[in-house]
Amino acid sequence: MRVKVRAVNRLDELVRNGRPILVCYMQLGDPAMPHDLVDIYKESGVDVIEVGFPCAAPHLDGPIVTKAMSRALKAGMTIGRMWCELKTLRQRCPDTAIVVMSYETLDLEDICNRPDEYGEIDGVLLIGADSARSPLFAESGPVASRLHRIGFVSHEMRPEELEGAARSGGYVMLQAAPGKTGLRKYFDPTNAEKVARLRASGIGQPILLGIGISNSDHVRKAMVSGADGVVMGSACIVHAERGSESLQRFIAEVRSTLDETR
Repeated sequence: MRVKVRAVNRLDELVRNGRPILVCYMQLGDPAMPHDLVDIYKESGVDVIEVGFPCAAPHLDGPIVTKAMSRALKAGMTIGRMWCELKTLRQRCPDTAIVVMSYETLDLEDICNRPDEYGEIDGVLLIGADSARSPLFAESGPVASRLHRIGFVSHEMRPEELEGAARSGGYVMLQAAPGKTGLRKYFDPTNAEKVARLRASGIGQPILLGIGISNSDHVRKAMVSGADGVVMGSACIVHAERGSESLQRFIAEVRSTLDETR
């Protein structure tokens, strides 16, 4: 099946919309996150679904995401099957932006070889020191004009990360808490300074705080810090494990909190 490629990237449309951006993680292939949860994401106001490609050694991810990836791998998830799952996901939510998240070691060259078949993807977030050098993002490559490389800036805000973020598209994800992904009790007050520093460096893309953003209080503080939205990962997995009603209530509360900050 070939998917028709849209002329306009959904992430660009999202920026023009102007409302705070909500990105929620979904581990396709994880029995705890079946396909029908996508309907909850769509109906509860999620702007971007961040789909995790399972990795055997996800060095930035804590136990919650790592276990979700492990469950997906044990359930038989492969790269080939993942692309099929993405097409099913797109059919269920044709207007919601989809960003693939993985590590630089994952072979994503199939997108370069057959770009027209992957029009359901709006962006890719690759974690790793050399991710910006991936052939996927070559300026003369076949997907350069239709696929955004999502910028990532760690808590340490390394100079090379700032440089890479300035060349990215869609949005920039700023690590909101040190260490690996996971739930946190406290929100780091230095995030306001970090967001301001990114702006001062010339980054004009939306800046989203992610990693450690665990509840609505964190979301509110993220917006007060000057962020344009948030990325919710481990918290979404935890609520999905508790059941669809728990996930729906959680996302609806986060969406409401974001909208109150407009």
